[in-house]
Amino acid sequence: MEAVKSASFGAMGSLLRKLEDLANTEVYGASELRDDLCSISTKIVKLSEVDDPSLTMNYWMKDVRELSYDIEDCIDQFLCSMGPDAKMAWISNLLRFRSCVEEVRDRYNRYNLDYSLRNSTAAAQHRFRPQYREPSPVFPVGMERTINQLRWQIEPKSDDENNMQLKVVSILGVEGVGKSTLTQNLWHELGGQFECKAFVQTAKQPDMRFILKNILSQIRLRQIREASQLVSNLIHDIRNHLQDKRFCLPALYLHISLLLHKVHCYLPICILFHDAMSLTKHDSSLQLFFIRYFIIIDDLRAVSVWDVLSRCFPEGNHCSRIITTTTIDDVALASCNYDPEHIYQLEPLGADDSHQLFISRVFGSGKGCPQQFIEVSADITKKCGGLPLAIICIARLIASQPETIEHWEFVRSILHHNLRARSSFAEILKLVFKLCYSTLPHCLKTCLLYLSAYPENYIFLKDDLVKQWIAEDFICTMDGMDLVEVASRYFDELLSLGLIQRMDTNSKKKGLSYVVHPAVFEFIVYKSMEDNFITVIDYSQSTVVLTDKIHRLSLHYGSATYATLPASIDVSQIRSLIFIGLLNCMPSLAEFRLVEILILHLRSDDGATRFSLTEISELLLLRYLQVRCNVIVQLPNHIQDLKHLEILEINARIAAVPCDIVHVRNLLNLSLGERKNFKHLTLSRVATDKAVSSDDSRNEPTPPLQILEFLPPICISSILPVWIYKLRCLYVLEIVVKELRMKDISVLGELPALTALSLYVRIPAVGPVIFRAGMFPVLEYFKFVSGVLSMDFREKAMPNLRTLKLGFNAHKGEQYSDMLAGIQYLLNLQKIVASIGAATDAKEFDRRAAWSALNDAIRMHLCEKNFKVKRVDRIDEEYDPSKKQTLSQESVREQEDVPKEPRVTQKEGLVTEQLLIKPAEYTEKHDDISGTNFLYHDSLKSLALPYLPKNHLSYTYISVPKEFFQTRIVLKGIPQGRPLRC
Repeated sequence: MEAVKSASFGAMGSLLRKLEDLANTEVYGASELRDDLCSISTKIVKLSEVDDPSLTMNYWMKDVRELSYDIEDCIDQFLCSMGPDAKMAWISNLLRFRSCVEEVRDRYNRYNLDYSLRNSTAAAQHRFRPQYREPSPVFPVGMERTINQLRWQIEPKSDDENNMQLKVVSILGVEGVGKSTLTQNLWHELGGQFECKAFVQTAKQPDMRFILKNILSQIRLRQIREASQLVSNLIHDIRNHLQDKRFCLPALYLHISLLLHKVHCYLPICILFHDAMSLTKHDSSLQLFFIRYFIIIDDLRAVSVWDVLSRCFPEGNHCSRIITTTTIDDVALASCNYDPEHIYQLEPLGADDSHQLFISRVFGSGKGCPQQFIEVSADITKKCGGLPLAIICIARLIASQPETIEHWEFVRSILHHNLRARSSFAEILKLVFKLCYSTLPHCLKTCLLYLSAYPENYIFLKDDLVKQWIAEDFICTMDGMDLVEVASRYFDELLSLGLIQRMDTNSKKKGLSYVVHPAVFEFIVYKSMEDNFITVIDYSQSTVVLTDKIHRLSLHYGSATYATLPASIDVSQIRSLIFIGLLNCMPSLAEFRLVEILILHLRSDDGATRFSLTEISELLLLRYLQVRCNVIVQLPNHIQDLKHLEILEINARIAAVPCDIVHVRNLLNLSLGERKNFKHLTLSRVATDKAVSSDDSRNEPTPPLQILEFLPPICISSILPVWIYKLRCLYVLEIVVKELRMKDISVLGELPALTALSLYVRIPAVGPVIFRAGMFPVLEYFKFVSGVLSMDFREKAMPNLRTLKLGFNAHKGEQYSDMLAGIQYLLNLQKIVASIGAATDAKEFDRRAAWSALNDAIRMHLCEKNFKVKRVDRIDEEYDPSKKQTLSQESVREQEDVPKEPRVTQKEGLVTEQLLIKPAEYTEKHDDISGTNFLYHDSLKSLALPYLPKNHLSYTYISVPKEFFQTRIVLKGIPQGRPLRC
């Protein structure tokens, strides 16, 4: 059996394993029932390989899948109870199931399915490529003229009054013609010229609240606040934000500040700017301007949706732009205010462009087509109707197979026999998706169909899907690879085939996000319903077709103010539940007794402040729990009976942590106890009613743990737990400790798989934290937060480190020595981000001194240009300058033995070629500051002006006399599209 569970075989794989375990424990009749099932499991595997199975085959396979689920449910109920009554029920059910298996076997013979199998065409076998390589971005073929026209229409031009008006452009074209690809290229190319931007997609049944919140979250990146749930309030918030005014610093003050800086070059330029801005706060010479915004609304399908969205966008002469894409003429006209000149019809590709796109995706960009494939490739591209989506899917399918003419001929014959001369574009796409789907192995088919559980155009993360596939038992074991690696490989294969598409336009999300194309989504929804794999109930549907048995249920109640579960649904066999909607629509979880996967995306708009999850303590088979909520989540007091729980993700505030996860000692104590299957525990970024302290190092997790996150303020350990060294598989660790010892660094540095480490130290050490040669051999991400920053990197320590994040406080009168000694030895370091807070007694002068010392330390490394600083209010610490903890006497002795490296200081009058101007109002916030502070001199050649947040003073338009510099001016750091006049 390929996978434990799949859309093709049902629960047959997991069922056979459970029966084998029961047989080994001598449970009555388990061995005989397993032998009976093995015979029909072989038959269903063969039938599932048929390219176009008959109705009889489909009915027989469906009956086998349902039987496998029924038997597995019975076994799990038996294992959960294990009482005398349960044993009697098992014997009774055993006889019934053996009779059912015999009946299924008889029907196979009676229907003569062996004969049908021999006379059917088997689907082409798909093969994994040994190494997945993501295709490099390719400029849309055949769209150059349209892109140039759109660029000319959209690009802001301040010298043209007509062009400065709000402009709405619509791209019209059939499904799969490349509208989304075109807009994404424009988004990446021109997005930097606008202060606010958002990229959203609608759906056939759009959730207006979700769309509006998505827009608001993108245009309000740096302002984290809870959004309203009412559509009218969301529209008001978006419109107000886009109408917000910004200050423009007059040229006079910039000129004066530069002159003062030239005379008093020992003063930081930010001090002078602070004084200048203080003078101008009530100055009538300050100019106001409106921000420009760039909004893309992809896949717009109804005029009514546009009528709602259009109310969000204020008009004006500020060069703002909106792009819509649609397949409907009336929607395109309505969005463009019925001006056809602003509608761009995107036509299918011609023969030459289609062939060029096909060959570039099969053999690589810039490569030609071998002679033996020229004729067949032309026939294949012709059948694709000029649709880039169809061409790319077929090309990637062919590229994933051995390069033989037989395979190319097979694809051509399928397209030729199933498409008429004038087949519609929808028919072409459906056949292409069917062909790609039929050549997938069963495990990949299952993973693809699982995506139908989410709403259309749902944006998801790869890590979430990987964990959910594993929890669902969809992943096959492969030699030399763990389940995460195999699942990641599945995802990459679907991505390479074009069945999953990258959607990285929302920069708030961690990593890259992905989406399923609407045409692909429509196909997998149909296949999922056909196989009774996932049942989706959308509140907006007028009619819902329900099967008699539901195994995976997804409830889309996103915009419903009141909705209930249909009374006809039997929840007793549901193994997976996904709920997206309001709290008051949530069904009772206690009824889902056999549920293994529980995904809850909840929100409240009726004033509720808490949501109780105490019912999950009764879900004894629960393996995966993910909760995203905008109110406080109340977990049960005891969850020790959830023996199968592997992944717990709570992305919400938590009222209290279950007492059998965190042992009580004064406050709370986190422990993983005897959980042998606990591989991933995350209590993410939450606020609790109480602070938590965790000191119990005797309770140790077992070695399979891979991700361990003790996140503040949930858990603060006095010292590093002694059992950490046992976690040889640990690759992500985030922990808060009160004090850090040198031996703790040695223990962490020897973990062989540790890739990401976030270490928070509450009591700063008196000496440097020393990282010796050979420590942290595979570490790529390191975050270190402590009240005082003092680190010493020895040669060959952290050889693979790429990202370094630091956090520390400035203290009153602190004398800073080498903050980052030996940083030049981190040869692969690419990015440094630092957060500087201020202790309670620290002044602005102390903060500037800390910032200057950090700059001096960073200059020792080549990645100086990719260095960002954040100013925060304060780093949490327990700090007493007279009682600072020491790492160990050994570290102090080592510090004395290491010769100090000479510090490079810049003396007054030294020739400087760069000047960075940073207003003090800017640096007070949590926003990034890029670059290094340089002294001003007559030989100044460049002026670096960092991006200014939208909620602070701005100097978009600045006038500087050219003769002031006595040289050609080179401007660095200006965001694209923000003109600076000289």
